[in-house]
Amino acid sequence: MVTIDSTRYSKRQGRKFGLTLGPAFAALAAFLWWQNHMRAAWVMAALAGLLSFLALAAPTSLRRVESTWMGFAHALSRVTTPVFMGIVYYFCITPIGALRRAFGKDAIRASGGASEWVEHHSSGDLNRQF
Repeated sequence: MVTIDSTRYSKRQGRKFGLTLGPAFAALAAFLWWQNHMRAAWVMAALAGLLSFLALAAPTSLRRVESTWMGFAHALSRVTTPVFMGIVYYFCITPIGALRRAFGKDAIRASGGASEWVEHHSSGDLNRQF
């Protein structure tokens, strides 16, 4: 879990966290209300109100909430990032490469077959470069 040092947690950090998540939960509550999920909408609205109130009244009290939230976000990203990158690789990059090969395109030989490699002839000792 991500730990936040309580001696370095400022009111500004607490306000920023609370006033970011408060409206986000309010928007989620509005969406749930629009979708006619009343119980979930009330829960999200209560969380939005509580976070916004604490952000204004006692912002340093949100230290543990933010630490827990960021720990959850970190754990979630450890799962979703490889999944997302795998999807991008296998469904975007791989088909593009296969299509380019099927149509005879070769990115390495696109410059007319000439290589960008520059041959260097050094008479110096490469074992002691510095």
